[in-house]
Amino acid sequence: MGPTKQSRSRSDRLQCYLSEYEKLRSEILERLKIQKEVERSQVLLIGVFVAAASLIWDKQVYFVLLAASALFFVIGTSFFEQDINIALLATYLHKELRKLIHAEFKSEKEINDGNEGVFAWERFRHDEFLKTATSTVLTINRTLLTYLPGFATLGAYLYIKYGTALVPRAWSEIELVLLFVNIILAVFLVLMGNTVPKLYKHIAPR
Repeated sequence: MGPTKQSRSRSDRLQCYLSEYEKLRSEILERLKIQKEVERSQVLLIGVFVAAASLIWDKQVYFVLLAASALFFVIGTSFFEQDINIALLATYLHKELRKLIHAEFKSEKEINDGNEGVFAWERFRHDEFLKTATSTVLTINRTLLTYLPGFATLGAYLYIKYGTALVPRAWSEIELVLLFVNIILAVFLVLMGNTVPKLYKHIAPR
């Protein structure tokens, strides 16, 4: 006797859910790869400007520092953009899709009791890594790499502008434009950075 209509319908739903799960996990992995590329570009740019620091000082083209800090802020927001999308994808996987998949096998009570089934990896990752000191250190390092270059470069420019001159130097038009851009980008970066932890709080091991 062949499968009943109800069992086929259940199997079809499960296949759709698992297919969506695989696609979303693949998107998360792709965004993690993009983050790695963003980090590499940040490190490369830091190296370039450190190497060019003496030339900038000799030529007194200090506005280049403002352009650099703006670029660092853009790279930082690009990193957080991926982080926000990863958190949203993971939240949907955990809060919505996970329950739909488990509902095909068991009651809501059993789902909430923590039998993870196909989501065992998420549970394992949370228990074995995310609560460890290593995870905390890596998070701090990533945060410093995202915030520090832009604010340090902007601070260096302001110090050169005012800290090394008895009489404050006048602002050129390009400096004023770049400074305004830097302020907007810095505020945007901080807002995005504050959003990420709030999104990850919605992702629980159960």
